[in-house]
Amino acid sequence: MRISDALKIIQEELMNYDELEDVVVDNLIDSTGPISHSGVVITLVKVDEEGALKNGKHHRLTQSYRVVFKNRLIYTNLYLLISSHGDYGAALTNLSKVLEFFQGKNVFTHLDGTPSGAKIGENYKLIAELQDFNFEQINYIWSIYGGAHKPSVFYKIRLVPHEAKDKQNDEGDPILEVNVDGNTTY
Repeated sequence: MRISDALKIIQEELMNYDELEDVVVDNLIDSTGPISHSGVVITLVKVDEEGALKNGKHHRLTQSYRVVFKNRLIYTNLYLLISSHGDYGAALTNLSKVLEFFQGKNVFTHLDGTPSGAKIGENYKLIAELQDFNFEQINYIWSIYGGAHKPSVFYKIRLVPHEAKDKQNDEGDPILEVNVDGNTTY
């Protein structure tokens, strides 16, 4: 799954919730300065690898008793800044709707449907977790994006799988038995 597909899933799900129509995935600053958007903006702040899923097999045995070697999937966590822009009262209302949405639905799977234009594989599962940052961290993040603090919340989207398209696999015969004299039997 691509990062853009994961963000598109979150965006479309938010747009379908309680009149949150103006939801965009965008950076908070461009070459001309801070963006002028009045609505909810989803911004990717950080990507890291899920360390708990690093261990596992690099091979599998096929039905024809061939061993296929390939790298494991990489599972990433996406850290999102979801901010609400425009009139302050409306921004607070929209931010409350975002919090209500994720409280009611924090797991997104392939069973929910594929968003328009997304190229997603068969199975995926995204889990949204509210993140707690201290004032110093919030100040640092907003200063990166132009310094104008807006009503916002941070979410961690867990388990976005990544796999190379050109799957460079090796294949071979499994070692089924080793003789005492050191010869290998297939």
